[in-house]
Amino acid sequence: MTTLTRLICLCAMMCWLFPVGAQEYIIRHDFLKENSTYYKVSKNGDTVKLQKEGIKRKGNVTLVINNYNPFFWESKVEKTTPADEDGEDLSKIFNPLTLLKQMGGGMIDQFLPIGIGGGSRGSSKMSGMFNQYKNNYNEVSRLRQVMNEYIIAEQRLEELKYNTTDPAEEIKLKAVIIVATVAGTSQSQMDTARTKALQYDNRYSYLIYSLDTLYRSFNSYFSTADYAALDDDEKELWNNVVAELRNYYQPKVDALETRATGENKFSKEVERILLLYKEIKETRFEYRYQLTSNTDVSMLRVSSYPSATITNRKDTLTRFITVRRKNGMRLTNSFGISFAALNEKKYFIAPDSLISSSRANLFTPIVTSFVHFYGSRRNGIKWGGNIGVGIPLTTSEKGISFLSGLSAIFGRKDEMIVSIGAVGSKIAQLENGLKVGDKVQNPSNFNLPTESYYRVGAFVGFTFNISALTGSKK
Repeated sequence: MTTLTRLICLCAMMCWLFPVGAQEYIIRHDFLKENSTYYKVSKNGDTVKLQKEGIKRKGNVTLVINNYNPFFWESKVEKTTPADEDGEDLSKIFNPLTLLKQMGGGMIDQFLPIGIGGGSRGSSKMSGMFNQYKNNYNEVSRLRQVMNEYIIAEQRLEELKYNTTDPAEEIKLKAVIIVATVAGTSQSQMDTARTKALQYDNRYSYLIYSLDTLYRSFNSYFSTADYAALDDDEKELWNNVVAELRNYYQPKVDALETRATGENKFSKEVERILLLYKEIKETRFEYRYQLTSNTDVSMLRVSSYPSATITNRKDTLTRFITVRRKNGMRLTNSFGISFAALNEKKYFIAPDSLISSSRANLFTPIVTSFVHFYGSRRNGIKWGGNIGVGIPLTTSEKGISFLSGLSAIFGRKDEMIVSIGAVGSKIAQLENGLKVGDKVQNPSNFNLPTESYYRVGAFVGFTFNISALTGSKK
């Protein structure tokens, strides 16, 4: 075995025993801005931003789509080639009936039906009962305001969870602000919020029970007392109590009690708020796709569609993300309008029988279709060339115009194109050797002979890449 053969075998064995890892690349695509940046991962793990779009050499590619809401979107990838107020400590309160017996030194006994001959004593007792009823009702209303704050916070967090228009950092920041107003963001603040919610649950249940008991006592009193035996002051108080209680307070209490169905309503609401906050805080708003080294994959087609849990589903969004960079030219077509300076003239016979001319139009609009060729650069303005054909709208001689020149391509998807250059178009010219200044005999019966010839002028065109404008959605 020759020395060269041994060397080749040794190199092959070393490559088999100690394979060289493929180069790692990262493509970061912003889901909201719809732009991509490319990075090369060095041996020490640092990332180096590539100046051009696409990856020129072979390697493993990780696609990371940022500002992507995984609660709302699902995606598939196809390879293509070419706030709270403090409350009293009620943690030991569980039995509403026991608390009711403890209120006011035997208040239940005072709520028993009152006899006719009570006089001012009956009036005073009825007034006290009614004041207690109003105080309890006002406290229930304050607790309902706390519950409304909880419900609003939950709704706002739910909207944030499925937000598809704001960047991920902004969504997380808004979630922190919302939770800070009702629960806090530290663990100790969250534990305090849970304790307060339990206190609110106990207090709310007790108040509803108390209001119902008071109302029943009022009904019992009204049904047994002798209205005729009351003095004028007592009758006025009676009428006021009956009117306010039956027409204002009790209907609202009934509504409150209906909404309070289910135990631990405050605690459950706080837990829903904290769960939503945790989901938003700990979720990485991104989508990842791993592509192993493959020289045939030039682009990735990412199709994103709303998940099955979304009721108001939108259309599928389709993105094409370049993987491998090509050094060749790109071709695209566009359609629009161009404005040509053709130096077109109108010929006529002046009153002195001399052939004269005047400028027909300062410019001529031309409906134009272009083919553009330009490099593969995608960032900034792309420069290239163009060739096109068009139909003039105002020239006296109708025919096809031919255009060629330079193009400036604008937009992330090459949506708008501005072109300048030379245009060849037919315009009328004098025939039979006639020229401006010649005298015509018998001008009344003389028709100026003209013939159309192609002449060169300048143009500027504004056209649009129709496929780019309509191809963003599937």
